Amino acid sequence: MKNVKTSIMISLSLLTVIPACVKNSASTGYSTGTNGSSISLSKTVVERGEPLLVSTTKPDVNAIIRWKVYPANNSVILPKDNQAAIFINNPGSHQVTANYYLPSDTTIAYDSSNSTITVVDTIYTPPPVGSDYDTASLAGDQITLFPTSSLDSGLVILANTARLYNCYPYLTAYGWTQGGVTSTLNFDFRSAEVVEGKGDCSGIKNTAYAYMPLNTLASGIYTITANFNQVNYQGSLTVTDTDYTFTWNYSSGIIISPLHIKRN
Repeated sequence: MKNVKTSIMISLSLLTVIPACVKNSASTGYSTGTNGSSISLSKTVVERGEPLLVSTTKPDVNAIIRWKVYPANNSVILPKDNQAAIFINNPGSHQVTANYYLPSDTTIAYDSSNSTITVVDTIYTPPPVGSDYDTASLAGDQITLFPTSSLDSGLVILANTARLYNCYPYLTAYGWTQGGVTSTLNFDFRSAEVVEGKGDCSGIKNTAYAYMPLNTLASGIYTITANFNQVNYQGSLTVTDTDYTFTWNYSSGIIISPLHIKRN
């Protein structure tokens, strides 16, 4: 097992097609074996919800890599082979692990590499648009909303574009609101844009993100509305003492995935 503590910027080209978010368990079976792989992190200290970009070297070209975070609660992983974007909502020390599998046996990892990340108790907000950045239109793009439950039983929504943009892009000019007595949630991307670096940025391209922490929701049924690319969307969220369940009948434009998560 390797424990590599590095802090370097990683050139990730993440997710032309976004898979569902990955919820992790801490246990993994291992067969014997060693490799020369290690993990590289974009940062070793991040804020709650700040994108952490990770990469690992493959033991061999055919190795299958699966990512995990421990403790696993309130983390979302967007994987792409030996790279991933990770979002952690709980403060504290977390271990990021890449498990390596043989194509002939994906049930037991033959080895792993790991590194430690510290999450501070400040909620991440995107930096202001500086002179080194441009804005790009979201016209024709698609947004996936990934829900995850926070430690205080709140709900966090991670928004992720489908298209790739220059450098390390993020969303701006979006909004979200909660209606207390009216039991409504609204996600507004009508004026949203992508902030991206100027120039070709050495060819680095990534999807853009937005991080939306909601206040704790009481049990009940909430109407969800969303606006994007001049289209209005509507669905609902059922909150119980143990679960969040979304009813969302859209497969394009704005997608919610997964539709059911456990409440912490």
